[in-house]
Amino acid sequence: MFNKLNFKIFTLFIVSVLLLSSCIEDDGTESSGKFSMDPFSQEVSVESEEASDVVSEESVSDNESDFSKDENVSENEFTSEDEESLDEVSVETSNGETASNKLQLCVPDDEYMNFEYKEVTFDGTIDGIINELAKEKLFSEDVKVNSFEIEGDTIRIDLSAEFGFAIATGTLAERMILGSFVNTLVLYYDVKQVYFTVDGDFFDSGHVYYDFPLSFTEALG
Repeated sequence: MFNKLNFKIFTLFIVSVLLLSSCIEDDGTESSGKFSMDPFSQEVSVESEEASDVVSEESVSDNESDFSKDENVSENEFTSEDEESLDEVSVETSNGETASNKLQLCVPDDEYMNFEYKEVTFDGTIDGIINELAKEKLFSEDVKVNSFEIEGDTIRIDLSAEFGFAIATGTLAERMILGSFVNTLVLYYDVKQVYFTVDGDFFDSGHVYYDFPLSFTEALG
């Protein structure tokens, strides 16, 4: 009796210990899983969001930097091209003048029989043209422009009395001086004819009464 009872008790004890051990392992595994998974997942999620924000900020910063560089390069290229083309571009202003500073100057040859042309640099104004012609001894440097305007394909210009004194010196000189003057204006302003007056009146040279427009004049010989 004693041996059988002891054997049953011993068997129950072993089974209880095994069951208890199994329950403890299950609880520990479940508890450990809950403890390790949730904080890790939250930490990974937070770190991922922070990393995403950092990447987005760096991407925006890089894009802004690239755009700024492109903008500076574009501005520098335009400035460089613009400076190189200043001597070649002709821009019409509100008073009919242009900003180009290249002028095809028409002047008589040494025999006063033909016209010659040479390119000069000047300030792009009608006063500048008169000054360039005066340098060629066509008339006095005292000649002044009283008024100047362009109407369609016609220039109307009024000059001081010194211009009249210069052209009233003989038929040949009169034609060559006026031809140089008119040809230079026609070529530069791209018009067809020029009305000129002296101190507000049509000019009478003693040979011709200039109440009509003058056009481009070919060489005499």
